[in-house]
Amino acid sequence: MLLLDPNYVKSIDVPPAVADAVIAEIRNAIVDGTLPPGSRIKQEDLAARLRVSRAPIRHALMALKRDGLVQIRHHRGAIVSPLDVVFMSDLYELREVIEGYVVARLAERARFDPSPLWKIVTKGQRAVASGDLNRIIDMDLSLHMSLCEAYGNRPLITVMEGLWWHFRRAFAATLSVSRYRKTVWDEHAAILKAIAAEQPEEARAASIVHTQGARVVLLQRLKEIFTEEALVRRSSEKPRKRFLSRNDDAAVQA
Repeated sequence: MLLLDPNYVKSIDVPPAVADAVIAEIRNAIVDGTLPPGSRIKQEDLAARLRVSRAPIRHALMALKRDGLVQIRHHRGAIVSPLDVVFMSDLYELREVIEGYVVARLAERARFDPSPLWKIVTKGQRAVASGDLNRIIDMDLSLHMSLCEAYGNRPLITVMEGLWWHFRRAFAATLSVSRYRKTVWDEHAAILKAIAAEQPEEARAASIVHTQGARVVLLQRLKEIFTEEALVRRSSEKPRKRFLSRNDDAAVQA
């Protein structure tokens, strides 16, 4: 029998339950905007707030770095990853291809039952009517994930699950535009109608229209956010003291 060196497996410094809980808390704070994009993450503050040592905080930050939600800079600590325009644009290009394919395949299924998806649409529309932004975002994510799960391709689901935290940040930005919320759910309904009617190309087209429209809104909203942040930084900067040059000094004395 093969005996493994006892040093082959490293000991776990952080209990898995604690580590998972800390990761979840920090991730949720990032995606719901409590920790805004670009903000510095202070390990001491998080440890005190979560009532844990710094070890699970460091573990969580490394895990979130792998997810792309945190950036760790040498000698500068950790920050929440900014919403990168190029990355988000690429993300929506990928989403357009995958979701267009998924809804077309669902529309080809003669016995596919879209009623669970319609229930999510109804809940989303009610959330829009009540103005509950977090509920709108949650229902939006739920519908898109449910479409992938209904298709049933496990590798595809795994890929999309790994990106949902980025999608949630994007959805939070687009759905903060209140006038756009009703449009989102009208477009969701159009996709489901095409699926129920067993019209694959119509379903794909409706999905592409939806994703492309969301991408335009997202990029415009990111532009506005970056402008707002620049104005805040400018207003918070201390005015620079102006030193008189030799010519200025001469002019004053004159």
